[in-house]
Amino acid sequence: MKYGIASGKMIKVEQVYLDQNNPRHEPFEDQDETIAYLCREEKIIEIAKDIVKHGLNPLELFALIPEGANSFFSAEGNRRLCAIKLLNDPDLAPANLRNEFIKASDEWEPIKELFSVVFKNRDEVKLWLDRIHAGFNDGRGRRQWQSEQKARNSGYTKNDFAQAVLDLGESEGLITPEERKGRISTVQRYLGNSLMRDALGLDAKDGRNLTTSLSDHDFSIMFEKFMKDIATQKLTTRVDAAGIVDYSHKLRGMEGLTGKHEDRRDLTEKEDGDGEKGKTKKPKKPKKPTKIKPSDKLQEALKEIPSYKLEQLYFSLCSLPLSTHTLFLTIGAWSFLETLTAVCGRTDKTDFHSFLSAEKMTQLSLGTKKETKSLRDVVKRISDAGNSTKHNKTAAFFNGEQLFNDFETMEKLFIQLAEDAKGKT
Repeated sequence: MKYGIASGKMIKVEQVYLDQNNPRHEPFEDQDETIAYLCREEKIIEIAKDIVKHGLNPLELFALIPEGANSFFSAEGNRRLCAIKLLNDPDLAPANLRNEFIKASDEWEPIKELFSVVFKNRDEVKLWLDRIHAGFNDGRGRRQWQSEQKARNSGYTKNDFAQAVLDLGESEGLITPEERKGRISTVQRYLGNSLMRDALGLDAKDGRNLTTSLSDHDFSIMFEKFMKDIATQKLTTRVDAAGIVDYSHKLRGMEGLTGKHEDRRDLTEKEDGDGEKGKTKKPKKPKKPTKIKPSDKLQEALKEIPSYKLEQLYFSLCSLPLSTHTLFLTIGAWSFLETLTAVCGRTDKTDFHSFLSAEKMTQLSLGTKKETKSLRDVVKRISDAGNSTKHNKTAAFFNGEQLFNDFETMEKLFIQLAEDAKGKT
């Protein structure tokens, strides 16, 4: 196989299946069994959270093997693929982890394609899998980092910690952009000492999210002094460990300190206009709906018509994923309204948009002509979207989020129509 970008391909996630015969586990009968095992034994939820936060590792490709017409299974990347599939559609997750995957996917932009290398069969990919997974193998395979090497690598995050401290100092007006230039090494040197960090009560998650256990009063006094000494270059990288310890003692001995400690708090907190504290973080992006939300009231009303076709149509509409089956759902929505209005007395000479006029909406106790305008707009959108998707050779409706919202908007209309249809079938 040739080496280089030409050997890679972008393959749609929906075309790729988990390897049910992966060497990591015993063979499984289907995808659900494979997902259940991987989630139970391979910490897929943790992989999923890491992918949401950092994205896919650009140093690792997927190795795929063709299986049937236009589909593949993953010979390398099974765990990553499983995480992506469950983030794209949390309903595929085992019941005990479903809520965790729903939460993890709150700010998830679904990955729709995988950068992959396609191999003809398992024999062709085996050599390369051995290079990755079979150990050092006399230098032919990957070598794991030793503990000291791991520590050296993770030590690079010290810069993040120092950067966060300088950012906080600048945001508080304690050091200017000019004064902080070239000072990151000094901050890193001082805060690399545990006694110095303890003096300020400082800690940081992931090297960036600063917290302190000191009271507001004590931290303000000590941190202002530290930033002033950094800004004026009173502190330098030439200091030894004893000098840093001595400086930490001087901070602790400053006049006016209370010596009080409190529950650890986030130093990104700021005073808002009303004097209340709130965290300065971005608002959470709403989670994209994955499926049309079923209505218990509507399902009960449909049973009373009765109409197996309508029940089955509604079941299918609420079962298919919005992101991958938008076109089918659009046509299904059109068919659902077409059938529901037909059992309410609409004839073939009238389309359902015309049938659901302002007068009809009023008869169904849905409000006045003005009050039902938005509802009639939704009905027209379903009519136009369904017709163009069904009949036009290129035009189609691709907005799953809009379809989700339209069904929420029309729930009361559907229920009233179902009530009106009782005994008419």
